[in-house]
Amino acid sequence: MARGYKRHDLPLSANLAPQGGKRRPGRPYPPDPKIWFNGIFIKENDLPRSFPAWRMATLGGVFTEFHALRTQPRFFADYYAWLTEAAAIAMLPPLANVTEQAVYEACVSILNKNMLFNDALLRLSIFPTPSPNSFSDETMASSILLEAYNMGRMGFAPRTRGLLVRVLEDCTKALNRRSNVQWLADPAEWISQRILKDNLWGDHLLLNSAGRVTNAIGGMIYCLIGNDIITPSLSEGVRFDPIRPYVDEACIAATGKRPLTLQELETASEVFLASSANGIESVLGVNDSRYPIALSNTICDKLNRIYFPELFL
Repeated sequence: MARGYKRHDLPLSANLAPQGGKRRPGRPYPPDPKIWFNGIFIKENDLPRSFPAWRMATLGGVFTEFHALRTQPRFFADYYAWLTEAAAIAMLPPLANVTEQAVYEACVSILNKNMLFNDALLRLSIFPTPSPNSFSDETMASSILLEAYNMGRMGFAPRTRGLLVRVLEDCTKALNRRSNVQWLADPAEWISQRILKDNLWGDHLLLNSAGRVTNAIGGMIYCLIGNDIITPSLSEGVRFDPIRPYVDEACIAATGKRPLTLQELETASEVFLASSANGIESVLGVNDSRYPIALSNTICDKLNRIYFPELFL
């Protein structure tokens, strides 16, 4: 603006014209979500999820979820080792031209491409698809899929201050090794998600064919009985989560692995869930019984600080 003139003395175009000085930069638009599919980054909407062939392929797929902080996946080697073992249990074809280092670099790249610079959840899946090098649909090959989701928080915190857990009577776990695998098409999880929409329950508890406790939909279950922390053994049909050895190392009391009945769980001193996605979460009650005090909040905080030390600095 010229010296000696006021704003109302200038033409309208001059009043609306940008004045001198630095312009405040605007926030960048969030990018289109991208996924990593068989070594190629594509947009999430470009994946043919609605095709029947895709639905049939994911029925036999396995997955694992792990936490990422500041574009760095945490404990990646342990989770990738378990995923490859789960794929072998599911008798999936071996992956071709995919190395652990390539998947790790893809995890870092997808976090940067999607601008997930705080807490993020990575989901790595392996499932069978028709081989592109064959003329027959009977020849199958394994495909790998990497997805990244924003946790919506800065610093780790459990979903709630306590969960109410109910037994899911419509589904039971089989007593075999395949029950330890995280399946992409899990009917128990599908039923649980639709039931939980209509009530205030936080999670569902699964029993095996013998009527004993296995795990919750959202994680493995631990309870304090006397001076020991008890969790069902893998032979009880527990869905394995790679956070399990870290909980064993973090627990002050001895961790015992043995069959657990529902009556023991209802009369335990403290109960909590452990999962890679949500960490350690306290349980306030099972079915119609409620624990008399705010259970597991202290032990959950201690275990979370051990499992996520960099988030509590």
